[in-house]
Amino acid sequence: MGNYGRPTIDYRTRMLGDSRRLSAKEKARRAAVVEGKRIARQAITDAWVIKDRAGSRNPLTADEVPYAEALGEYLRGLRKETGLATRVIAIRAGIVYETWHRIELATRHTRHSTLERIANELGEALDRDPKPIYLEMVRLAGPCLAPESLYRERVENRRATRLRRNAARTARQEAQEDAWRAVRGQVKSFERDVFGY
Repeated sequence: MGNYGRPTIDYRTRMLGDSRRLSAKEKARRAAVVEGKRIARQAITDAWVIKDRAGSRNPLTADEVPYAEALGEYLRGLRKETGLATRVIAIRAGIVYETWHRIELATRHTRHSTLERIANELGEALDRDPKPIYLEMVRLAGPCLAPESLYRERVENRRATRLRRNAARTARQEAQEDAWRAVRGQVKSFERDVFGY
């Protein structure tokens, strides 16, 4: 019971209504609203995919799109199997989130080196051998694989530098957090000794 003897109604019941009290017509209307929102989200995603494909310097051809879509669905299925968010697994793989997202949505070409990094991370996350994952991704990608960059070595050096900097930054942050924990522990110990709490 809530205030003044009235029954307490939680937030979800208040916002969505108790489904036992809804008429069949109201249930159908709400289901239609939910389905309409899903369809609208899908339409927005489809429009973005078309725009992103067209905006590329080297857009996918009509023959390459089915291969890219098959690769994207396979990649999405493996990512969902890991249970990790797209951003998290992309960072772990050492690629930009947008690149991963574009591969999943089949809007751009990808390279062997990118698929290799993705396969290594997925293999580690799923506790599997990455080689079959990589080979399956290459098979699915087929003609939509782009040639390796002429500047691959330079890009790899930059990526390695960025990873070293991030590791050093993380180590500094962890050291600062440890120091603050130690200080807080000393303050609590002092308060306990002096004030008795």
